[in-house]
Amino acid sequence: MILPQKIAQGSGAASVADNPGRRAPDLAASLGRETEPFKRDVRKLKNLGLTHSLDVGYRISPRGAAYLAATPDGP
Repeated sequence: MILPQKIAQGSGAASVADNPGRRAPDLAASLGRETEPFKRDVRKLKNLGLTHSLDVGYRISPRGAAYLAATPDGP
C-alpha cells in the first residue's frame, strides 16, 4: 500500500509513534497545530490502519511503524 507522504507527515504520525498515549491537545500543541484539525488527520491515519486509538491518546500500529520506517523522513 502506497500512501501519500503528506497524509502521514502532516498528521504528525511520527509524533504519535514517539509519544504513545499522549493526549491529542498535547501532541497538536507540540506540532504547533490546533487540536481538531490534528485529530481529523489522525483519524485519517486510523482509517488507513496506521494508528490505533487508546482510552487516552493514540499509538502507531505495526503497519504505521513499517510505513514510517520506509519513508525518507521516518524515524
